[in-house]
Amino acid sequence: MTISSAIQWLLLSALLLLGRACASAGMFDLSSVELESVGVRYGFPAKSETRGLQEAEMFSDCRLPWRYSLGDLEARLTLDMSLGWLGGHSENAFMGTVGPSLRLRWPNFPIELDGGSSPTFVSEHQFGNTEISTHFQFTSHAGINWEVTRHLRLGYRFTHMSNAGIKEPNPGLNMHVIGTSWLF
Repeated sequence: MTISSAIQWLLLSALLLLGRACASAGMFDLSSVELESVGVRYGFPAKSETRGLQEAEMFSDCRLPWRYSLGDLEARLTLDMSLGWLGGHSENAFMGTVGPSLRLRWPNFPIELDGGSSPTFVSEHQFGNTEISTHFQFTSHAGINWEVTRHLRLGYRFTHMSNAGIKEPNPGLNMHVIGTSWLF
């Protein structure tokens, strides 16, 4: 097992243990968290400087118990988790994220706005001449989802991944990401 593989498994194990410990301590009620969707996403670079990089990931979204009405507009929180691949220039990396998203939607309308930010672990940070600086990043996104049918959602998001100034250089990575998911 390589060091990056060991770090990946340690990070995922720590996230699972932390979630379990928080639930046991009554910090949040897992019975009110529901699986909303599972799906796949594919991303390609938004800037020519990062041409050749791509990402692919599996993801799931969980409904959290917080909802707010803003007149006719409903605002709600979800917990988004993803595991995937980031690669290019003959380099490949594991990528994992977990974090909240805010979704805005009008009743009986199949379009919703989606924005959020997630801590991100990337097993490699050098892709040919493209350097993203550190293994620990933050990925922020803004996007739109369309519920095509009761069980099928299509989505687009613009993502920005950077280390938030933890280490220099901090070039950031901007991607266009498209996805599809199955709604429960």
